[in-house]
Amino acid sequence: MHVFYDDILSRIAEPPLWFDEHAVPRYADFSPEQAAKISAQEVVLLLIRCQACRRDFRDALSSSEAKPVLAPKIEARTLRFGDPPNVRCCSTGPAMNSISVQVLEYWFKPQIHGRLGPEVGFEAWAAQREFARDPKFERVFSSR
Repeated sequence: MHVFYDDILSRIAEPPLWFDEHAVPRYADFSPEQAAKISAQEVVLLLIRCQACRRDFRDALSSSEAKPVLAPKIEARTLRFGDPPNVRCCSTGPAMNSISVQVLEYWFKPQIHGRLGPEVGFEAWAAQREFARDPKFERVFSSR
């Protein structure tokens, strides 16, 4: 069960646009650079649903692993957020797993293999640090 961020939610009239990996409400447009893990190599914006009241949430998941971890879970349809954000949508929802509905956005950082030295060049070094979107991993899991 995630923390109920009443100190944030009670002060902002509009609903959050999305939640980070720790179910913290976010009000800016989603960007992979705003993932909770600053060392993230993969970031997913996932549409999930509360099992109890069926309310939908947009949640980020990220991985800081050097190899893809989220992409294989998407392909196997095993990617899960866990408990939905605790916005007190219903009495039991915050304490039960959510349903993964759809991968809305999948982002990754291209990896440069081998030693990163002056021969690689600044453009290649900078490209490694920027996220790229790959729509082939953006798919529907469940419509229910």
